[in-house]
Amino acid sequence: KTIEECYASYSTSKEDHSSYGTPDTNLTKDAWYYQTSAQLHGSSSSGLISRYGGGGFVHDMSITRDEAKAELQNLYDNLWLDRGTRVVFLDFTVYNANINLFCQIKLTVEFPASGGAVASKSFATVKLIRYVSSMDYFVLACEILFIIFTVYYTVEETLEIMRFKLHYFKTIWNILDIVIISISYICIAFNIYRQVEVGRLLDELLRDQNTFADFEFLTYWQTQFNNIIAFAIFLAWIK
Repeated sequence: KTIEECYASYSTSKEDHSSYGTPDTNLTKDAWYYQTSAQLHGSSSSGLISRYGGGGFVHDMSITRDEAKAELQNLYDNLWLDRGTRVVFLDFTVYNANINLFCQIKLTVEFPASGGAVASKSFATVKLIRYVSSMDYFVLACEILFIIFTVYYTVEETLEIMRFKLHYFKTIWNILDIVIISISYICIAFNIYRQVEVGRLLDELLRDQNTFADFEFLTYWQTQFNNIIAFAIFLAWIK
């Protein structure tokens, strides 16, 4: 048997951005139009086979079971997935109010050009709503003290630089102080940004519960924030 039409492995240069299928249907009309990573406020994602761009064809599932089943059936009947499909991501976020934790879940199914399907998953559990319990407000007080100490040591190191000029940087411990202070400001800035962004996402969700609030970006950077904090503590311990 001669195969006259071939589909290549995934690469960003081979992505098809053309609309297809039946975009006139009311159930899944947005799913048939390509959306860029800027429109989706997304970033690239990795699977077991390849790394994929942040754009693609997206459908937000309904919050009711019957409507979601009808939408999936519509996508299936109209061949939303075809031979050119290389990956499907299923993203959703769950929240446990008892322990105040978010879990960002990504289920991935990749379809290599050679055939078959390769499934993978990722779970990221983080605390995004920071100040709820009395212990949280104690942490807030500690964070305020952290900001005060950071500003104090910034002034102190600035005065030392003005006094000793380039000789200040000849001591490894002084350089370590600068690194710790710089990391501290990064942590402070992210803390403020996270509070504002979480509030914005929750407000959007409360205004329209059918809207998908994408916490993936915040979850990723919260994990990096935890790593940076750990690194700063390690440097402070060395100091």
